[in-house]
Amino acid sequence: MSGWLSYFTGKKDTRQTARDAIVNTRQHLAVLDKKEENLQRKIEEELKKAKANAVSNKTAATAALRRKKTYETELEKLYGQRMTLETQASCDFPTIGISTGTSLTRVSS
Repeated sequence: MSGWLSYFTGKKDTRQTARDAIVNTRQHLAVLDKKEENLQRKIEEELKKAKANAVSNKTAATAALRRKKTYETELEKLYGQRMTLETQASCDFPTIGISTGTSLTRVSS
């Protein structure tokens, strides 16, 4: 069925789709950077709250520490996502060169 679809829509440019994939990966990495900065800021705020309430209000301090812990787990997940995207990006960069044919001689030699 996909053969018929290309008959009607035309052939896709593989170089453009590879470039789009790299651009999308970079955009996702930028969004992950912003999320990481936001989570780091939240972790610092919760730690300050916990220290401020350590003596006077134990329940507020433990609640702040619980929230801090959840932010830390979210941050660890973001690190994992970042590593996945970076490995995808490192795999996509040679693809661009191979699809253009300029680095095909460099790869084979």
